[in-house]
Amino acid sequence: MKALVWPVATYGCESWTLRNDEETRLDAFEMKGLRKILRFSCAAKKTNEWVLNKAGVKRQLLQIVKTRKLTYYGHTMRQEAQLSPSDRAMRLVSSNLANYHATVQKLLIRQVLTKPMV
Repeated sequence: MKALVWPVATYGCESWTLRNDEETRLDAFEMKGLRKILRFSCAAKKTNEWVLNKAGVKRQLLQIVKTRKLTYYGHTMRQEAQLSPSDRAMRLVSSNLANYHATVQKLLIRQVLTKPMV
């Protein structure tokens, strides 16, 4: 899951604005993936803690996203002093494009979460 699913789901996460709703969705996305790997349906009435113990893992996806955001913030703050005005304008345009891609990814994750398990 970490090798194939998370990179796709977290692409561009450095520019996401994380609200409580998105954090809840990321946690739910992670748990749904674990349940699919372990082949437990949502109707099995197993708690998330039980699933995590059975898989032998801890919740990491949200923490990874927050770490990437902080790393990117530190990188941009160090670089800000060295940019020319035209480079600052280009950065603004590219960040708007990244926000568009992040919105598309959130919609895809939302579709995956609302899809019924087979």
